[in-house]
Amino acid sequence: MFDNLEQLKKEPYGCFEQLSSTVYPNIFILDYLKSGRKIDTSTENLVVKNMKKGFQKMLSYKNKDGGFGYFSSEESDVAVSAFALLEFTDLKKYVNTDAKLIQGLSSFILSKKTGNGLFEVRKGYELKKEYSEYFWARNMYVVYALARLGFKNEIEDSFKVMMKKALATKDSYQLALLANAAAHLGKQKEYDGLMKILDQQYETKNVKCDITFTGSWWGRSAEAETLSLYIMALQKDENLNQLKIAEAADQLINFNGYYGFGSTQATTLAVQALSDFLSENEKLYGTEKPVIKINQAQASTMMSLSSAFKSGENTIGVHYPTQKGLPYKLEYQYHTLQAPESKDIPLIMETKLKSGISKVGETNRLTVTVKNKINGQLPMTIAKIGIPAGLTLQNALLKDLIDKKQISYYEIFDNYLVLYWEHFKAEETKTINLDLKVEFAGTYTGKSSNVYLYYIPEAKYWNQGITASIEP
Repeated sequence: MFDNLEQLKKEPYGCFEQLSSTVYPNIFILDYLKSGRKIDTSTENLVVKNMKKGFQKMLSYKNKDGGFGYFSSEESDVAVSAFALLEFTDLKKYVNTDAKLIQGLSSFILSKKTGNGLFEVRKGYELKKEYSEYFWARNMYVVYALARLGFKNEIEDSFKVMMKKALATKDSYQLALLANAAAHLGKQKEYDGLMKILDQQYETKNVKCDITFTGSWWGRSAEAETLSLYIMALQKDENLNQLKIAEAADQLINFNGYYGFGSTQATTLAVQALSDFLSENEKLYGTEKPVIKINQAQASTMMSLSSAFKSGENTIGVHYPTQKGLPYKLEYQYHTLQAPESKDIPLIMETKLKSGISKVGETNRLTVTVKNKINGQLPMTIAKIGIPAGLTLQNALLKDLIDKKQISYYEIFDNYLVLYWEHFKAEETKTINLDLKVEFAGTYTGKSSNVYLYYIPEAKYWNQGITASIEP
């Protein structure tokens, strides 16, 4: 179930919250494995060593004002800082985190609380519509994080303001955040009221989430974040029948796919919820492994299955002899030169070489144009640009794009140039010119390029791979 963390690490990880995906879920996985004595000392030491490395990398995102942001900048993001505070506090059991760091981060977050109980989460783009649902989601996440860490009097007024808002909108994500906060604050009446609404929403399949604190507003990530928080809130009721939680856990397990449970935030919350649940309730599932058949040919461990498949339709059967066994997942991969069909997302992109034919020693300009189609702002956006072999990027020019604030960040991996924008304004178009050095003769086709909202990774706008013909 946790194997997809490795796949997640092959995706972009240039911002603080993404980098956390290589560290934070491992805390909960390690807790789970240790609780059942399913990990040896050498493996545990290796995981902890990697946690320490990741922690040191994350410290580079600390800003002068004492907080953290998605990228290193002059101004920190209070919601991201609250996420960092949770992560660093949970890391303390395995990594020596500086107490001054925790204290400074706590002080920074609380310093951003205004007289009306709300937090000034960021002076930037989302506050231009101060009371948007995005603003409220980020505020409620801050209250959830602080409540979980033991703050009480400091957020009493904030909790009351958030409760009024959540009860008015009945947004499932907001209700789940506050249900967890209420439990941590010892507010039983408020907890019971919030859970009654959430229970009814899930029973009637009327769950709704406008937007999460990371910017997911539909798709697997938003659903997984909300469901994970609901499961965590359910587990705070000691009298609740565990089978009810098991039903929700089964539903959450089904979200686990190629992108983990969606975004890094969704994966972190899901792993936390499931590791806590499975540590206490693993016997509900049993340990029996399934019998797997491909076109009636029974599969076995370490056996090549290629001969069992045929052209056209194939049937894969999964059967538990006693109907009680470990959860399973079927995963497959394929490669094709044809770009997938673009999903309906509010972004379009064009990638175009100035010249289809060039000579070794020249430069050839690649223009990347990304447009926000809607009359509304968009959260973090990522473009993965496939660079054809024979052409190389010039790092100095890429760093210049950051200095000129044309992009927020970039990274290069797996024959992709990955460009980050922390946000897009309404109907904004961004144009990036990249002068590529022509290195080797031949005809090359790069990987298909795509652009997407980071927190809705399953929905992408695709461009066919760029072809470059290079003469000696």
